[in-house]
Amino acid sequence: MHLLNSVSNEEIQHISRAYLLFLLGYTLFVDKSGTLVLVAYLTLLDDLSMIGNYEGGATCLTYLYR
Repeated sequence: MHLLNSVSNEEIQHISRAYLLFLLGYTLFVDKSGTLVLVAYLTLLDDLSMIGNYEGGATCLTYLYR
């Protein structure tokens, strides 16, 4: 845990956004190539405190029926 003491809060948020973008792009909203992540998902990660309010199930169904 001593590593987290040397990392700023802003850096932790950037790392968290990158990991969440990875999860969105490669597990939930994967495309046929499996290598691309849409940049549009970055807007979902602007305010990390709002992520708990997102409806993941409805979003996945909407994406699948697209």
